[in-house]
Amino acid sequence: MTTNNTIDVSKIDKLIEPKEHIKQHRKYGVMGLYLGAELHGRLKSFAALKRIKMSTIIIALLKEYLDQKGA
Repeated sequence: MTTNNTIDVSKIDKLIEPKEHIKQHRKYGVMGLYLGAELHGRLKSFAALKRIKMSTIIIALLKEYLDQKGA
């Protein structure tokens, strides 16, 4: 967690690094998320470039945000 309320991008980068696939139950899905065309395109391009799933990025961002908020 940073003290100036900024997101630690290097921490997020580490969280979204491709990992060995571990089979998990799909138990905790979240309702559909509408990102809009521009944001969806940016996310899709970045995920393809890094060879990771878009959901991995979203989860890392959400986790970092909640950690910083103390939630």
